[in-house]
Amino acid sequence: MGMPRRPHGFRWALLALPLAALAAACTDSGPDCGEPSSCTIAELGETVDLRIGAAVRAGDLEDDATYRRLASDEFASLTPDAELKWQQIEPEPYDYRFEQADQIVELAEANEQEIRGHNLYWGQRIRTPDHINNLRDPESLTAAMRLHAETVLGRYRDRIPRYDVVNEPFVYDEVERADSVYQEVLGDEWIAQAFELAHEVDPDAELWINVTGASRVDGKHEAQLALVRDLLDAGIPLHGVGLETHIGIGGWDATQYATFVADYEALDVEVALTEVDYPAFGDVASDEETADVYGEMVAVCARYEACVEVTFWSWHDAYINLDRMDPDARPGLFDSNGERKPYVPDLFLESAG
Repeated sequence: MGMPRRPHGFRWALLALPLAALAAACTDSGPDCGEPSSCTIAELGETVDLRIGAAVRAGDLEDDATYRRLASDEFASLTPDAELKWQQIEPEPYDYRFEQADQIVELAEANEQEIRGHNLYWGQRIRTPDHINNLRDPESLTAAMRLHAETVLGRYRDRIPRYDVVNEPFVYDEVERADSVYQEVLGDEWIAQAFELAHEVDPDAELWINVTGASRVDGKHEAQLALVRDLLDAGIPLHGVGLETHIGIGGWDATQYATFVADYEALDVEVALTEVDYPAFGDVASDEETADVYGEMVAVCARYEACVEVTFWSWHDAYINLDRMDPDARPGLFDSNGERKPYVPDLFLESAG
């Protein structure tokens, strides 16, 4: 079983209280940064021992000064949205395009932020270049995977502390392994090979697997948990599990996610809630509903020692599914003008005891 940071039941009792009672229940005088409304999101995250991150896009950082300022000032960690994916880095053989990834890494370094390297090998054909998807013999594919690890991890060694080495190895809304070129050519062992290659190149990097769909598909959590357990039992260098948290209306279950985190904590790996947005998939929710769900997400993660990070995928209303969502019902922490929504400090203060 996982080890709660506070006595069993404290978190859920806290979540059940109204806001005024929550404030009275907290024993701390407040965050070290002072008035909560003036604290950055990173500072608020520190009150519950969490690294709070954001996914960013290089083009938006370049085009929008407000977006760049918020990404720079508010978060403890940045995750490149697509700029580190193989298709973007090497669309054609040996045609390397690191400019946008470099831009994000350099921005994070300038602001003393961390980077989550997302991702090295996507367990699906999407975002994998054709010259890799078309390989058919194990030797050539393994050599290409090795060169990719050497190129990416070698370039950013001592600059990117953690990588999603394998992303979404299962079919998105099914329990079966995804039909990737890695699975087709190398079989089930490809995931272990991917981690071993990454570890050989950068023995100091944290190596993560990023999984999705456990909340929507019966048996998927158990399948993903079994995969992680098998890798660890085989001595594979796997340090963390990212739980993608794109949640549609009615899809969030705090007790279910607590079980997910506790199960991985029992395997002695770190856990992060990655790619957080609610509502996802073009659904519509009020800010009040979104605040309730985000507050519970933070509380679930803060409850467990193993859960160290919450990274928001959709955090700025101006850049969220503009063609599908009502302007007043987007899941950002900031509105379309770049103003932080009033509920944001409460996401963390309600979890700080």
